Amino acid sequence: MTFSRPAVYTRGAVEELQFDSGRQKHWQDLAVRDPEEVGRRTGVPWQDGFYHLSFLGTAYRLEPQPARIHCPAGDPLAGDAEFELLMLIYLLGVTEIEPSGRWINEKQLPGGSNFFTGPHHLPNDVLEQRYGSEVQMFHRHCTQLGGRPLDFGDASFAFEPLPRIPLACVLFAADEEFPARVTFLFDSTIEYQLPMEIILALGHCFSVVMLELP
Repeated sequence: MTFSRPAVYTRGAVEELQFDSGRQKHWQDLAVRDPEEVGRRTGVPWQDGFYHLSFLGTAYRLEPQPARIHCPAGDPLAGDAEFELLMLIYLLGVTEIEPSGRWINEKQLPGGSNFFTGPHHLPNDVLEQRYGSEVQMFHRHCTQLGGRPLDFGDASFAFEPLPRIPLACVLFAADEEFPARVTFLFDSTIEYQLPMEIILALGHCFSVVMLELP
């Protein structure tokens, strides 16, 4: 089977969502989609005018009209422009491809070595600062979010933050010789599911949730 890659979104497209014109276009596109077709592709149910989906175990409701994400009280992703973009592009573009079970890092994606640099780097650094010497805290927080232990690094966990979008987070703890290091891993099929800008948004949203855990 031949898979097509999603359209490439530039940083300008991400920023555009913060303005009414870009934001409304994505919501309008979602509003005219057949909910059964969206549900078939994504596994996300439609009921009473809402798409009901979870991100890292937290339930959200997306209401295409009047273009609103309903978040739980106090949710750290409420009002987050990158979270809104992630959810919209996920519903608009994800396919029925099942995960391969093969992990890759972002630099192994076609074009990833050039894209994921400088301002486009995944938020490894903030997780390194939080968990670099706190392996037990990392273990506890990942478990709270439903992570499944893996055998990489000093601690690692696999998640499915959204249906058909596996993500893993690997911690190499700081020691006397080396600083802490955190890496993200993705299922190899992610290149057919999400543009690189949205993979960046996925890493951002994962880190926001992790860093808010007590």
